[in-house]
Amino acid sequence: RTVRSGGVAGFPMPFLRYRMGDIGSVGNRRCECGRSLQVLSSLVGRTGEIFFTRQGRMISPNFWCRVFMSDRFAGQILRFQVVYTKEKNLRILVVKGPGYSTEAEKYIKDSVGANFSPDTRVDFEYVSEIQPRVSGKYQMVVNEAKA
Repeated sequence: RTVRSGGVAGFPMPFLRYRMGDIGSVGNRRCECGRSLQVLSSLVGRTGEIFFTRQGRMISPNFWCRVFMSDRFAGQILRFQVVYTKEKNLRILVVKGPGYSTEAEKYIKDSVGANFSPDTRVDFEYVSEIQPRVSGKYQMVVNEAKA
């Protein structure tokens, strides 16, 4: 009986190579479980969820988490989706929560203005719901500029 590529004894498993589309950094430390494999020191996100501004600056999905999940606006935004258009403008879908204020929209616009080109247009769409993907997961970021 042999074990191949992580398979169970007697049941070899194929070793598949495929692109996950994840961007991260490999750290110098080893896994605490004792295995000799390398571990990730950071995970930026999936390539399709990363925006490159007109000036070439990288905007990761974590940026949007920090903007939309600010304690200042807790509960005001129930769900959001950011669409980076082919023209490199932003369309932001928002499901408003109780007590939603225009101050939240201003904060989002200011955050975008400080990190994107001044000529990046930001359009808000207020919707009653944002549909999940076929997988059942909600897509926080849609990058049409990459397509």
